[in-house]
Formats: sequence, C-alpha cells, structure tokens
Amino acid sequence: MRIIVLEPDSEKLIFLEKTLREASPNEEIAVFRDAGKLLQAMRSSTPDTAFLRVETEPLNGLVLGQVLSAMFPRVNLIFLAETDEYTTEALRLRASGYLKEPITAEAVQEELRKLRYEPQRDTRIKVLGNQEILAGEHPLNFKYSKTRELMNYLLVRNGAVCTTEDIENYLWEETGKKHKSYLQNILADLSSSLKAAGCEDVLIRRRGQVGINMNVVRKEA
Repeated sequence: MRIIVLEPDSEKLIFLEKTLREASPNEEIAVFRDAGKLLQAMRSSTPDTAFLRVETEPLNGLVLGQVLSAMFPRVNLIFLAETDEYTTEALRLRASGYLKEPITAEAVQEELRKLRYEPQRDTRIKVLGNQEILAGEHPLNFKYSKTRELMNYLLVRNGAVCTTEDIENYLWEETGKKHKSYLQNILADLSSSLKAAGCEDVLIRRRGQVGINMNVVRKEA
C-alpha cells in the first residue's frame, strides 16, 4: 500500500509518520508539508491512501482531496482537522475517514483497518523477457498492433511522460506523416484495455502527455 500525508505542521507530521510506520511497517509512506510538492510527486505515483490536513494554505485539503479523487478514483481520503466543521464536505467527497484533533495512534490505526477501498496490489503489470505484457497472470490484449507498440515505447521510457507528438514521431517514423485521428484511437484502445484488466491507473494521462506508472510494473527476464 502506498500512503501519502499532507501536514504542514512539523511536529504533527513527525507524529503521523512515526505512527504510520509503526502501524504499517512494510508499506510505502511519503510525507509532504506542501500540497504543490505532493501533487508534483503524484505525477509518477499512485497512492492508495491519503491523510490530508484540511486547514492548509494556499490549497485547502478538501480541494486537494477532490483533485486526488479525480486523478485516482480509488484513493482512500482521510481528512485531518481541528474541528468537526468539515465533515459534511468530507462526506460529499466519499472520504474513507475523518480525524479530529487530538489525533491518536489508535485512531490512525483504526482508519487503516477500515479503508473504503481495498489497496491495490503493488504489481499489476508484468513485462516478460519476450516483451509479453501481463495484467496479473493474463496477457494484455489490444485492438490495434500499434497499441502494443505504444505500450512498449512507454515502458522503455521507464515512467517518463512523453507528448503525443513524440508518440506520433515514434509510431510513424518511417512515413513522417501525421495520424492524429488514428493516434486517438490507439490511446483509447490502450486506456480501455488497461481498464478492462483493472489497471486503469497504470496509465498516466495529462493534457497532451502520456506515461506509465512504473511503480506498479515489474520486468522479468
């Protein structure tokens, strides 16, 4: 499980990190005091659970939770707040939990025991030595042969995002022609194939950019 924490207060952040590491010693935990840095880190990582301080500036923790939910629909949002003032907004965001001060180790551990969404397995995509791509134990099937080429290209880039122009140049290097409409079909095929295999968050898609979240990919000889 990948856990992220947003807490601008240094002492509270130390307490939360210590508690989480004691409760989940084998999990991946990343802590942040700044929402902007957290979002930047999420460009190449998929969190399972996010502990978010509500009272943060300039980006309110609830707004950050909304952004993370849009990026990762199955992220467990657990809000941290001084009072009960924000419980209604948290419910609207389908939060997994809400912790009010004083926050105790027992309360944090209880939230981890009753997460809304089951954490994803660490490895969802396997790439075998012969370049066969598996989702779990089953081959990943694509409608177009170019989709497999694209997937292999993204894997070779090892998590670095590329522009759609980069993809066009790679897939049709020999002809040098533009295939914007066909490219959209290929991207849709890649997205739908991953979604059908339960791996939709493996694909990183931002406006004009595409990448693969290598945190959930394992390459085998």
